[in-house]
Amino acid sequence: MSPLPGSPENCQSSANAAAAALARANQAPKQKPTTQLVAEHDRRQAFRRLIDPGILRPNSKEQASSSLKVNLQILMDI
Repeated sequence: MSPLPGSPENCQSSANAAAAALARANQAPKQKPTTQLVAEHDRRQAFRRLIDPGILRPNSKEQASSSLKVNLQILMDI
């Protein structure tokens, strides 16, 4: 049976829910500025445009996969 509205149990439950919501809000990552998001998107698009004609098209699937793994390792090390 659920607590009655205005009862101490219901108030405590509401307070716990509010505290949990505040904790989640404080942990949420902050949004980057729009200009930064646009710049990152443009860099990713430019990189994708290099990968397709430069790595994927002229090579076999195995060679392209190997090249992409090397690129990923380089990016992780930077």
